[in-house]
Amino acid sequence: MGVVKATHVLCVVYFLGFLVHVIGQDAPWHLALVQALGVHDAAGLFASPWTLVTHLALYRHPLEAVLAVGILLLAGVRVEQRLGPARFLAVYLLSGALVALAHVGLVEAGVAAGRVLTGSLGASIGLLTAFLFLMPERRVGSLPYPICYAVVAVVLVALVGLIGVYHERALLDRTEKARAWAESGEANRPEERVDLLWHASAQRRARPNHMVHLLGFALGGVALGTTLAAGRYRRRARVLREIRGLQEEVDARARVDELLEKISRHGMSSLSRNERKFLRYASRFYRGVQGPQTSSSP
Repeated sequence: MGVVKATHVLCVVYFLGFLVHVIGQDAPWHLALVQALGVHDAAGLFASPWTLVTHLALYRHPLEAVLAVGILLLAGVRVEQRLGPARFLAVYLLSGALVALAHVGLVEAGVAAGRVLTGSLGASIGLLTAFLFLMPERRVGSLPYPICYAVVAVVLVALVGLIGVYHERALLDRTEKARAWAESGEANRPEERVDLLWHASAQRRARPNHMVHLLGFALGGVALGTTLAAGRYRRRARVLREIRGLQEEVDARARVDELLEKISRHGMSSLSRNERKFLRYASRFYRGVQGPQTSSSP
């Protein structure tokens, strides 16, 4: 039985998120879920920092979900094999978090005001860049991967642009129809009209920000470099700890030899109280490190 890959676990999570989108696309509870788990502005991020991760599991367009999961399966498996599950997740989640921070920056700058970030397309696009840096010698069929990367980048830019335009028009049509129906008097009760108008307004305020996912091309490289640098720092720190430990052991052995020489010349009574304590501690320590000595009999 094979080991469960982090890539496959993420695909299952995103499939469930896609089902949530299909089932409750226009339902009020789905809009509330987007508001709770999506990334809004800086104030919302400070109030709900977990949205840096939770936004990855929500989708606002079917094609966006297909693209994100498809890239995850195609590039993510290879990247996970190269990095291992832990570092793969670090690169992936950091890419998603960096895209979310870029979205917040665009909102605060007024470029993407009134928009919400959902979906994992940006994190998946980051895997394409990680694949490019980790395995530039790979080929897709007879084409080198860097050429395929450029082609895929152009296609994704076009698709994401089309998704944004289509979603914007569809959302505008739905909200206008809901507003017109509420104002026409066909709603049975005034409360129902108010609910319709509020829902239409809330949908406009929760418009998705699709284009920011394309920043994953650059931010995926940043996430990969940060993860690899952190790994190198961790390995370097471990080596330095081992070196310090060896140096301390060398110093301790030299101190023990010095005290033994003092005992051989002047006797045990020549040792101070601290020197005796140190010698007892060192004796117990080195016996524990060496372990019991066993002799084999013929």
